Amino acid sequence: MNLNLNMNLSLNSFIQQLHSKIVKLAALPSKFLRSSVLDDSMFPTVGFLSQEKVRELEKILNVPIITVSYFEQALTHRSYLQILQNPSIFSNERLEFFGDAILSSVIAEYLFYLRSDVQEGELTKMRSWLVNKKSLAYCARKLRLHEFIMVSLSARHSLQQGNDSILADALEAIIAAIYLDSGADAAKEFIIRSVLLHVMNEGSLMRDTNFKSILLEHSQSVGTGVPKYVVISAEGPDHHKDFAMEVVISGVVVGRGNGRNKKDAEQSAAKDAVEKIAGGEIVLQQVAAEP
Repeated sequence: MNLNLNMNLSLNSFIQQLHSKIVKLAALPSKFLRSSVLDDSMFPTVGFLSQEKVRELEKILNVPIITVSYFEQALTHRSYLQILQNPSIFSNERLEFFGDAILSSVIAEYLFYLRSDVQEGELTKMRSWLVNKKSLAYCARKLRLHEFIMVSLSARHSLQQGNDSILADALEAIIAAIYLDSGADAAKEFIIRSVLLHVMNEGSLMRDTNFKSILLEHSQSVGTGVPKYVVISAEGPDHHKDFAMEVVISGVVVGRGNGRNKKDAEQSAAKDAVEKIAGGEIVLQQVAAEP
């Protein structure tokens, strides 16, 4: 009882503090909002972006860089913090969170206005094509972000092997940095120019790659129930995990896959299952009939 009471008191205190801050921020004109909240302690200078590197990054992104520390944080992977050993330096995870929301909002707005003939389900699917890890990583490589991201040696090896997550997260963080540095319009222009157009010009990205959804729809259509995903193993350090996953339908393993996180591993296992079904190796009706 005491533990629950303390947790409730802590939650109530947090909500009250958050409410107080939101009320104060809501009263500020938008042009003063960012400067009133952000300070040097949130974005300390790391120092790896020299003036020459800043000019090069400006040219690649086609945006001015005013506050260099925003972009240094956007390009700092969490594995690099182990090398820096400086508790005042932060990784790009908070900027990634913000950039993901900005990106989704811009993509949703354009799809809403440009595809008035498409309903919610298809709009959601189209947005997922545009903002999934594979698409974002493709855009990040086009922008040469892999040349600027600061990572540990093991994460660098993972990046060289094609780790989409590191690149995709960095691109989302860069979007947030542009928003903070130059405003919403600049961030929107960057997204249109460097994400939307790149993805749409690469036809192979504009197709349904949500294999979990494809497998679910197929299994339900033939009456075999919902696929279940089971973690077989999880090895390696936090920034370089390798998850092995199986997907099971009616008690039978129909696909296996690996990924840097559970979501990627599930997609990999679902992809394996979908390809086996398409190739005739597995027939779900037969699977359902097996004991």
